[in-house]
Amino acid sequence: MATKRWLIVGAGFSGSVLAERISTVLGHEVDLIDKRNHIAGNAHDYQCAGVFVGPYGPHIFHTNSDRVWNYLSKFTEWTPYRHTVKAAVPRGLVHLPFNLESLRLALPSRRDILNALLAHRENSGAHSITVHRLLQSTSLCLRWFGGWLKENLYSGYSQKQWGEAYLDQMLDSVWSRVPVRISEETSYFLDKYQAQPKLGYTYLFHRLLESSSISVFCNKAFSQNMLKGYHRCVFTGPLDAYFDFCEGQLPYRSAVFTIRESSRIVKAPVVNFNDQKVPFTRISDFVQISGGSPKSGNLLCFEKPVEYVRQKNEPYWPVLTEDSQRVSGLYRKRALKESKTLFSGRLGQFRYYNMDQVILSALSLFDRIREEEV
Repeated sequence: MATKRWLIVGAGFSGSVLAERISTVLGHEVDLIDKRNHIAGNAHDYQCAGVFVGPYGPHIFHTNSDRVWNYLSKFTEWTPYRHTVKAAVPRGLVHLPFNLESLRLALPSRRDILNALLAHRENSGAHSITVHRLLQSTSLCLRWFGGWLKENLYSGYSQKQWGEAYLDQMLDSVWSRVPVRISEETSYFLDKYQAQPKLGYTYLFHRLLESSSISVFCNKAFSQNMLKGYHRCVFTGPLDAYFDFCEGQLPYRSAVFTIRESSRIVKAPVVNFNDQKVPFTRISDFVQISGGSPKSGNLLCFEKPVEYVRQKNEPYWPVLTEDSQRVSGLYRKRALKESKTLFSGRLGQFRYYNMDQVILSALSLFDRIREEEV
């Protein structure tokens, strides 16, 4: 039997994981294409004076999935790393998620709020509470606290992140997932596994794609007529683009990442800015994320979300509103009718995935592919 050949569109995590699995497990040939001039998608990085720099911003690996951790560990060694984030408030910098130390720094006189949070923890057994729950609380001081958090930590940041056009539609989901920790925990993530690839993300991708059965073509955009020469296709680009926007364009947000050396000392790996007078949402310090200590002469990334304009910038974050979910549902119905093409990844499925969720989704899709192909 002739070897089957696959076309995979997009050399980010989803496409690269599937290329590795299809070539290694099934023994099929894979042509992996990407319109950019590099592999690794938004996780692409490079070394500069021993520091890993991400031109699309920092990527922090964390997961509770044994399957994802064990799979990636075949292709990289790890450097342990516990991520911390701080946010600027009127009295200084506080930890995010907002915790009891943050409360004492930002609102030192509000003992009533501290007592109410501790009572909630004792009564519920929960070590966190969402801003949404605070806003709905029967306690006057906790409701006030929820409003204070909105004004001083999240409203301005969310407006910069999502833009005026989608802000009202996004805010309910923002408040429902933002936690306030009723503890001293300072780590941004609480996942079982937290680390960074020892030799960077791009090296990890080279390992994923080192099979002789995988051919990688950068600077190559997808077109429908490519499908004719392949057994099957995995598409990880924007779902609406595949169907030539026949149901309308799905909304995304893009960003401008400015990386420069700076003498500015950043007191955490990432600092968020709610103040709308500050044009960017956050500053990331690649030195600290690479395991160094804060110092002058750092490599900093200034992240400024902007409107996504097709063919002018990159779509980074799907904007999940009631209308966009309706439109994406129409595209998913079309996707189910495709005989050759499967859709994967944040853009291909129009899902707000974290990095480990993209990988787990790709592995799950491969489970389905293996059942169909064997």
